[in-house]
Amino acid sequence: MAIGKKAALFTILSLVFLSILMMSVTTKHSTKMSERSLVIKERIHSIDHFIDDLDVDIQRGVFIASFRALLAMQQYITAEGDFITEVDDVFNELLINGSIDGNYMSVMNDTELPLWIDRIKQEAAKATIVLNYNLTDVRVYHSSPWELSIELSMFIDITDTGETARWSRNQVITTSLPIEGFEDPLYTVFTEGRVINLITPTNITDFTNGQNTSNLKVHVDAGLYRAKNSSPSYLMRLKGNLSGSLYGIESFVNLKTFEDASLSIEEKSCIDYVYFSGNNPEHWLIDNTYNWLRIDNQSNHIADYEVGHLISS
Repeated sequence: MAIGKKAALFTILSLVFLSILMMSVTTKHSTKMSERSLVIKERIHSIDHFIDDLDVDIQRGVFIASFRALLAMQQYITAEGDFITEVDDVFNELLINGSIDGNYMSVMNDTELPLWIDRIKQEAAKATIVLNYNLTDVRVYHSSPWELSIELSMFIDITDTGETARWSRNQVITTSLPIEGFEDPLYTVFTEGRVINLITPTNITDFTNGQNTSNLKVHVDAGLYRAKNSSPSYLMRLKGNLSGSLYGIESFVNLKTFEDASLSIEEKSCIDYVYFSGNNPEHWLIDNTYNWLRIDNQSNHIADYEVGHLISS
């Protein structure tokens, strides 16, 4: 009987010991699982944070590269004395390779997108994040008469070196670039670089007041621009296309400036795209302004500039 009691006690003690051992193993396993879950959670958080920063960094890179690409196109037009007919292709080449027709444009200054993203990739590697990407397309278009939109399409694959987390998708990154301050290619080409006119939007809304034309003269003298959908947009001006656009802009050609630059003067409307074209529609002098300032009325220019009561032959 005593032996039976001892055996039962031994069995109970063994079960208790086994339970404690199993609890210990389970606790250690749970702790390890919790620690691993915490590591994975932290890695996912790090990659999420990196992705947020990546979008901003690439958008900034697109802006800088696009700004310099427009400067490069501006330099190219000045050097060649001709327009860029394939603007989309040239813009794409500049953002990807920094070149036009295979010739590197120094004004890009190593800001082309692959170099920019590679620098981000190197910084990511320091945080044990692996960034792989593929640039698939670049588009440039007008979002308003005074602003361009640049749209970068790319594939992005992000993981960490331990492959605990991964993120991949096709992404479109868009940034806006104002055209204010860039040279008008029409002036550059048609004056052989002797007259440069920077694109500056006018803030004048009332061009005349009775016989008072001071606002109109300020507009003309400063070479300011106003939006007009019968005029060519900035991108069209890069191509030498003088057709109308919903994003069109126009200025008055200042013939005094042309004369000072020893350019021959034509007797025609001073609306820029009309003056530079081969057309010469009916036009009129504007009283109380200059003896060379003429205007046509192809697209209601007389009403636009409020000079109906001031025109003379």
